[in-house]
Amino acid sequence: MEDKDWQIKVQDSNLMFFRTSIVNQGVNSRSDDLILASFRKFVRKVGSNLNFLDLGSGSGYVVCYAAYLGLKSHGIEINSDFHQMAQEEVKKAIQTNLIKEVKLIEGDFFKLNFDFSQVDIFYHYQTHPEEKILDFFSKKAKKGAYLFFVKIGLNKPVESLPGVKLIQGSE
Repeated sequence: MEDKDWQIKVQDSNLMFFRTSIVNQGVNSRSDDLILASFRKFVRKVGSNLNFLDLGSGSGYVVCYAAYLGLKSHGIEINSDFHQMAQEEVKKAIQTNLIKEVKLIEGDFFKLNFDFSQVDIFYHYQTHPEEKILDFFSKKAKKGAYLFFVKIGLNKPVESLPGVKLIQGSE
């Protein structure tokens, strides 16, 4: 298994797409550790004290981790059970002084009336086709925003997407 950080510049704008791929591996604690390590490295590069939005925040561990890293953290989750779980995780993290605040919204981020123009970093753990997320990002994100996209497996080479150039990240 390879753990690489990728940065994709959408050629018609200043939007940046940052992806980490966990190839041919199911979700487990090792892949979660690699994702969080890549995310921490990414936040060090772009800076904290930015507005962060997890598109599909699930049980809330990433929004809590983002807040812990100093980001102004928000999450949107469509599943009410996961949304409730995330609320409980945020409450625990605040009570133990790990974080100060996380804002959670229950809903479908594709249909939600939300001001995405204030978001500096979008995060998405692949639950939707890559093309759909890139389209959403290119329409909703402000110039200079980032998308940290966790792609499980490589079912289509990203270089084949229209208007996308693949550049390997460095550090």
